[in-house]
Amino acid sequence: MTLEAKLWRVDADRLEQLKPSRLDEEKRLEDWLCRDTGLLSDKLLVIGRQISMSGGTLDLLAVDEEANLVIVELKRAKTPRDVVAQTLDYASCVQDFGREDVERHTRDFLEMEFDKAFLQRFGHDAPETVNERHRMLIVASSLDSATQRIVEYLSRVHGVDINAATFSYFNTAQGEFLARSTLLDEDEVERRVEAKATKRRPVASEEALRGVAVENGVGELWDTATRRFSRIARKSRSQTTLSFNKRLAEGNRAVLTLFPSVSSAERGLAVTVVFDHLSRGFGVDESRVRQACGTAVETTFDGSYSTADNNYYLREKELEALLALLDDESGQETGR
Repeated sequence: MTLEAKLWRVDADRLEQLKPSRLDEEKRLEDWLCRDTGLLSDKLLVIGRQISMSGGTLDLLAVDEEANLVIVELKRAKTPRDVVAQTLDYASCVQDFGREDVERHTRDFLEMEFDKAFLQRFGHDAPETVNERHRMLIVASSLDSATQRIVEYLSRVHGVDINAATFSYFNTAQGEFLARSTLLDEDEVERRVEAKATKRRPVASEEALRGVAVENGVGELWDTATRRFSRIARKSRSQTTLSFNKRLAEGNRAVLTLFPSVSSAERGLAVTVVFDHLSRGFGVDESRVRQACGTAVETTFDGSYSTADNNYYLREKELEALLALLDDESGQETGR
């Protein structure tokens, strides 16, 4: 079955079927989608375009009104196997995106804070937890039967949150027209997803994260860090991390993130220190923070703020030095 839209021009009592034209380049379609996400849905906000991923470049990244991520991939000249496989690959990269990632991409693309953009688009505040699930949408000027079969199979049999949309382009004397068709009914996709219970795992609780830290032999360090940092910074969680945020001029920003799963009794508590945010948030000199933390590790942790030189394994000595520095310089007592 070929998925296509048909369009007729009404002239008095006569109907004239318009023949679709070839869209000169699908980049135009991508431009249109960026300017007006209503072409896809009234409940989307595009927060990123042409985002580099390990498997390629994601065309569009959006959020829905519940702050869940939506991966939008244009088919262009890809084969059915390639476009579906690449879309799934991008979803595997996006599934662990947290608020820090969403905020960063929104700033880069929209040049405004995520909370402000979300409020403007949907008329209500963004939830504290983002990306509790993610969706995939393949967009094309035409859709071959093989791609349709694969998408239908993933949705019907495995309950994967995936759909496809096509746009038929008409270039007439009266102007250009665009018509949209979706492969699967959106309500049916939702029912299948819920029936198969394929919603992504919820954000981990603090108890669960602490359990990982205890299992890896850094329970006491974890307790010290969480108890004392929580007095001076706001906490946020992902599936694998606990972050501490400070309110800066541009909004809430992470100053330090704990990684219990890569911590160990031998090396210490794994942390990423966001020096610029921490320095501004607490009024401390960056060089003194680096000195307190010791020697950075040669690898990066799997976090959006991890860079080549801000990842550390903190033992008791380094952790106490960092906390003492914040006490001294910020004038706030971290509560030993």
